[in-house]
Amino acid sequence: MVEQAARTARHDVAVEVLWPANAFCGVRWGVDQWDEAVAGTARAYDALAGGNAAVTLVSALLGDAPSSVVEFAELGAVNAWTSVGSEVLWRHGEGFTQEALDATLLRRPELTVCEHPLAVELAVTIPRPCWVGIYVSSQRGSLHHLDPRAITSLLGQVVR
Repeated sequence: MVEQAARTARHDVAVEVLWPANAFCGVRWGVDQWDEAVAGTARAYDALAGGNAAVTLVSALLGDAPSSVVEFAELGAVNAWTSVGSEVLWRHGEGFTQEALDATLLRRPELTVCEHPLAVELAVTIPRPCWVGIYVSSQRGSLHHLDPRAITSLLGQVVR
């Protein structure tokens, strides 16, 4: 199934693995590298069978370890990244402040209470675009409420 989807892709091929209410990870290949996407998916299935964590799974998808340098962190809605829209919270080489986060959240209320879980995606582009997403919201009824402290804690571990 992955091979068929990859062969018909127009621009790129992305594979994403989700752990509901916890995390997700993914890798993107150029459309001309569809065979690498298929091989990466096979390695990811093997890694999943071993119960491995998201970072190990990214390495399995890539066939190599990702760069240790996180290039940016982005807040978005799980399975609705494009439709709800996302917001870059931090870029490598920049500082992160609580004031900047608060201003972003005031400007983007749809990323504070949402019908979809909210997550921060930590992105790397070497050796190819890949990401690990960490959920930063909790569900109350049918809505997911952002926990800004979870973002601050997560980015405190990433921003150097």
